[in-house]
Amino acid sequence: LVFEGKKMRSGALLYGPPGNNKTFFVKYLATKYRVPIKIITFTPDFSNFDIMLIFSQISGPCIVLFEDFDNYFHGRKCVLGSDNKSIKFTFDVVLNGLDGVYNTYEKAFFVMTVNDIEKVDTALKNRPSRFKFLREFGCPELETRMKLLPKEWAENSEGFNLDQIFRLKEFHEQGLSLYE
Repeated sequence: LVFEGKKMRSGALLYGPPGNNKTFFVKYLATKYRVPIKIITFTPDFSNFDIMLIFSQISGPCIVLFEDFDNYFHGRKCVLGSDNKSIKFTFDVVLNGLDGVYNTYEKAFFVMTVNDIEKVDTALKNRPSRFKFLREFGCPELETRMKLLPKEWAENSEGFNLDQIFRLKEFHEQGLSLYE
């Protein structure tokens, strides 16, 4: 990340199971570069104009965060609310916003977090002009678990997310056994 540069429309799409520190990583970047995080959330009441207005008011330097985007969209279909008929905005207004149609986004870096990458439309995950970096935050491999836990605990924690591994570490430090 270089916040000294002029235009930074491309960003990072971070994906993987919950509890593997995607959001923590975004907070780390904001702290490291001393920039605020501006979170964009969606509600069924938003219109296309509302979303255009949100994008037009982004000013940098900042990190623009779309947190858990797969809770809002499955592909291009908005999954907010009980039925899709109540949604007043379209997916293309989000794409146009990311493309800089409503703003030049001087010194803004976009980050999207998702748990299920399969729910993300190809227009987001396969377009480097929108999200240049795609990074998986998967569950820790055995090597990482071995650095944090005793061997038996590490070997029996496959598939655990990072938050769960740190919780196991706390239990071990409290003197509990693996099965307690």
